[in-house]
Amino acid sequence: MSIAPAEVPHVPPSSVPEIVQSLAGPRQEIEAAFLNVGDLLSRSAGLLDQIGSTFETLPRDLDRPEVNEATARLTQVGSKAQEISDSFAQEQQDILRLVDVVAKANRPITELRKTIRMMGILSVNARVVAATVPNLEDSDVFTTDIATLSSSAAKTIAAFTAIYEKLGQEVQAAAAARDKFEQSQSGTLSGLATRIGTSLDAVTRQRKRSSDGSAETVQMSRAIGQRVMTAVMALQVGDATRQRVEHIETGLRKASEMAPDVLSVVAELAAAQLFDTIATLDNDVAEAEQALGQLARDATTISARSREIYGSGGQDSSALSRLNQEMRHATAVLQDCERERKQLGTVAAEVENTVKVLLEHVAAVQAIEANMRLVSLNAAIKCAQLGPEGAALNVIARQLRSLTTDTVKAAEAAAERLAEAAELALAFSAASGDEATQQMEQLEQDAADGLKLMESVEVRIRDALLVLEDAAPQVARYLDGASGGFSNHQDISETLSDAQMQLVALGAGSVQEPEPGSEMAELLEDIRKTYTMESERQIHDRMFGKPAAAAAPVLVSVNDGDGLDTFADFDSIAGPITAEDTKAANDEPLGVVEDDVLLF
Repeated sequence: MSIAPAEVPHVPPSSVPEIVQSLAGPRQEIEAAFLNVGDLLSRSAGLLDQIGSTFETLPRDLDRPEVNEATARLTQVGSKAQEISDSFAQEQQDILRLVDVVAKANRPITELRKTIRMMGILSVNARVVAATVPNLEDSDVFTTDIATLSSSAAKTIAAFTAIYEKLGQEVQAAAAARDKFEQSQSGTLSGLATRIGTSLDAVTRQRKRSSDGSAETVQMSRAIGQRVMTAVMALQVGDATRQRVEHIETGLRKASEMAPDVLSVVAELAAAQLFDTIATLDNDVAEAEQALGQLARDATTISARSREIYGSGGQDSSALSRLNQEMRHATAVLQDCERERKQLGTVAAEVENTVKVLLEHVAAVQAIEANMRLVSLNAAIKCAQLGPEGAALNVIARQLRSLTTDTVKAAEAAAERLAEAAELALAFSAASGDEATQQMEQLEQDAADGLKLMESVEVRIRDALLVLEDAAPQVARYLDGASGGFSNHQDISETLSDAQMQLVALGAGSVQEPEPGSEMAELLEDIRKTYTMESERQIHDRMFGKPAAAAAPVLVSVNDGDGLDTFADFDSIAGPITAEDTKAANDEPLGVVEDDVLLF
């Protein structure tokens, strides 16, 4: 343990106060450094525990029955959105078909109007010809009936045409409105179902990842706790080193007042104790730095893992945030769809009513057809009665029969097209009616309810991420500060080593067995009683032998007057004690020795 005199400078006994003084500075720096590191470590550990506890509860929040219900409800919204998109596409086809059918009715209606105009011309011709036929009796069929029928038919066809034109305008308006919606929202509605499904799948994966990560989160939290304990235990070397240096200082001060040979022995003992103290300090500082490094890695890991599962807390940062955005967009689209349904429902009702009125006029057209047949038949009979004199009127009768045939064909074609339009209008009206609107409203409500539930979970996640964003930088600062707390360790170690070399020189290998009862023996015994670490006693005993075996004393803390906490045999300060005193003292021990440190 000692160093040969030739290797160190000679140190006179008068330098002992300077050596003691040189130990005070490092001792105070060690204590201050470890106290500061311990404080920073406690703060960072508290924040890390807060992070771990916060994220440990999130998997349970994501697996609540309400969230499962919201997921199911939003899944249904996605399915219904797809159904609505498909139905809108079908309705668009129906509207286009309705437009086409109504347009196809235009030709027979135009032919019908042309036939009626021709009938009006024919009625004029009939009156003129009838006036030239001699001996013509009962000429009403040519002079009156055809004209009356022509006039009545013209009015009926005019009204019929006006209603038909209104129908054409309505179906064109419906087609234009639906085309506009198709351009703006139908594609969005179709893609909406896919996006909702994708977002829900992402949320489901996040929930599973969160659930699976719960055990990992707990494990990480516990690991952090263990790292904290490791670091705290390592930091106890600060107090242990302080005590050991204080013991060395106290021993040297006492020895400096005694004979040189006693001082030399105590200096040798102090050098050995200081050498071991420096080695222990270096080792424990390394352990403390390692523990702090592990804590920093744990802090990084738990922060990174939390962000991986839940995002960063910003917009679009998590699957749940993206789902909420999709659902807010879905709600807006569904509201547009609801308005579109109502507008189309109004148009559909108008189309249906117009077709009904138009079909009623078809009956009037069919009545014209019947009357034309009757007038045509009467004209033919009259011409037969006239014989050759009725040849001119017979031409008119044939023209009337031809017009009647054309009217029948045109009326039947128009009626066929309008009947088809009526069926399409009825189906269109049903698809856009109150029931469809109610389904849209219910779907919108389901989306809103699901969104509300999901948003409550999103708020919980956002709050947790805010804790992370606030705590993680603070942890980093505290750990950086703690790591820098040992920056002067090398200087402290060198200062202590310089003092140790001086003590080696002062001792100059003066280790000898003290005579029992001598001044040196008594001083060494007093010094040994100041020790609080087993390592101190082991060094002392290796140099001077173990003390004689004695009953385990009851130790009490006393102050030696120099500000040093030490321990003394209770018997030495209080005299003999009774069995009751011993039992009472042993029932409530003052402390236990653990890892060379007496803990109270």
